[in-house]
Amino acid sequence: MKNTLGSILIIAGTAIGGGMLALPLASAGPGFSASITLLAMIWLGLLASAFVLLEAVLAFPKGTNFSTIARLTLGLPGQIAMWISMLMLLYALDAAYISGGSSLIVAALSQAFNLPISAHLSACLFLLILGSIVWYSTRAVDRVNSILFSLKGVAFILLLSLFAPHVNLTQLLDSGNSHYLLYAIPIFFTSFGFHPVIPTIASYNDLDPKRCRRIILIGGSLPIIIYLVWEISTLGIIPRTGDNSFHSILNQQGSVGEMMIAFHHILNNKLITLTANAFSDIAVTTSFLGVSLALFDFIADATKRPNTIKGRSQTAFMAFLPPLAFALFYPNGFILALSNAAIVFAITLAVPVLSAWRLRITGKTGAYKVAGGYILFTSLLIYYLVICIIQICSDCGMLAQFGH
Repeated sequence: MKNTLGSILIIAGTAIGGGMLALPLASAGPGFSASITLLAMIWLGLLASAFVLLEAVLAFPKGTNFSTIARLTLGLPGQIAMWISMLMLLYALDAAYISGGSSLIVAALSQAFNLPISAHLSACLFLLILGSIVWYSTRAVDRVNSILFSLKGVAFILLLSLFAPHVNLTQLLDSGNSHYLLYAIPIFFTSFGFHPVIPTIASYNDLDPKRCRRIILIGGSLPIIIYLVWEISTLGIIPRTGDNSFHSILNQQGSVGEMMIAFHHILNNKLITLTANAFSDIAVTTSFLGVSLALFDFIADATKRPNTIKGRSQTAFMAFLPPLAFALFYPNGFILALSNAAIVFAITLAVPVLSAWRLRITGKTGAYKVAGGYILFTSLLIYYLVICIIQICSDCGMLAQFGH
């Protein structure tokens, strides 16, 4: 039981990144009610996905990750698909977090010691500090992530306390326009992405089915609760149209920074921007730890590196060098990958679901079987296919976008 709370926070911390601040920008078009309903539906689908992935993981020995599971159930084609989708997703995310984290190092050294530092050096320092924690052990990630998540919680509560007196609940009744719902779906879909870390969490908790299920249920539910509170707080203050509205924000750069400026104009409180930046910066670190932990263990399993100092060092080299190189020398590479993150994430989920299906067919399931069986598996695969189609339509400019 001693690992339960830490595991819950790793799952929640991986999902709740700095991108959470941008959710209202996607929700403004459809409106509050439609967006919350859509968020809840997407969350349920991804929570069900997590339990199916857990079923596949618990059918194998401790330490087995998705690469080996795909190879043993789907053969080489399944393993290749798992490799491509998982590495593309996690490398791109890590590169983005390294880029974001480097600005954190620059600001900290500048304010504390008045020490100028290049973006390249700060990115290396960010990776060295947090990457060392991942290299050391899952328990180290647990401890550090728990502290950071607590700080993130404090920043979030402070932000909400600044917003609460100004929330206009009647503003939430603004119905919005359902034409903008499709555009929001891929953004909402990628906001619940903790699934790559499930094998690590299962091994960390000794493959205990009841405990792992509880961890996923609680850790996977925290994001939807926090997102709901955030949506109420933001959509209840900034109007959809008019001056300092979501429409005017999206008509410009459509960034979180523009949204914070609108809050400042409406509430006349600079502390809001400072608190939001603090939350975002801490969220970058917790998401980096979760994603890097998933990436580290995936590569260790795929390359069969031993759990020794030498083996873990080799794994760290393979896990961290590519995203660092992308962040430093080819930033457009990971930006391109992230622009299609919904498709990559959908494929990353589909392969283990097919593995679980194969295990059912061959009668090789483990101690845990998720309710729903083949109907659930089929529904999830259709769900992922629909997400991919919507993302492609979005990329082709076929979907209505609020403020454009």
